[in-house]
Amino acid sequence: MNLVKLLILSPACYFFLATSCWAGVYFESEIHSNLDPDIHKSQTFISGTKMKTLIDDSYGWIIDLSSGKLIDYDLSNKTYYEISLTDMSKEWEAIGVKMKSVESQNKQQENVFVPVLKRVKKTKKIMGYDTSLVQVDLNQTESQDLWVTKQIPSTEEVLNFWRAFYRYSSSPLKQFEPLKRHFEIMSKLDAFVVLRKTQIHPPGVVGAFEEEEQVTKVEDRNFAADFFELPKDLQRKDSIS
Repeated sequence: MNLVKLLILSPACYFFLATSCWAGVYFESEIHSNLDPDIHKSQTFISGTKMKTLIDDSYGWIIDLSSGKLIDYDLSNKTYYEISLTDMSKEWEAIGVKMKSVESQNKQQENVFVPVLKRVKKTKKIMGYDTSLVQVDLNQTESQDLWVTKQIPSTEEVLNFWRAFYRYSSSPLKQFEPLKRHFEIMSKLDAFVVLRKTQIHPPGVVGAFEEEEQVTKVEDRNFAADFFELPKDLQRKDSIS
């Protein structure tokens, strides 16, 4: 937590520094794809080692690296599921084992492919920011165009959270595709992704899945001490399903 930033952002925090508020960053995104006619709203809140997302004002996730847990919550159904990041890694490991037979069919191709990140000499204005294009080939079927900028003051805070998350969950999450490739690419980024365009071309399928996620608002914010806690009226579930 940047103490200077917290004090500058909120004089009200002077008196309750330890418990009353946390400085952080907030950003909104719009997500749409060629398989879904609706535009979905994503909200992300980050402060230090905590992140909260909210999709369509209905459901989302909380990641708390300080306590080592992830919470999947649904406000419309008033339920939540909590799992430690360690157990989450074990679940991904189990999924990886189940996928092993499928992966082995393309083992030779998978082993020789190296994720490619290419900085292209293309620029454009998005939300008033000067952005440049980074093209990413994650594998033989999935690619992304990332329009990034270094002009957003909170860029480093966002990147630092994700770097910490990747370090926390580096084993065994990094051992399985496609997460390993995402980790490799994200670790190389040094700018804020304002616009992400994803294309997936499944083998043997005509056409492609296309998804676009564009940030529409970014701002520094102060969060109450209990902001990253769940509402008291949610009931815990035994599984994520």
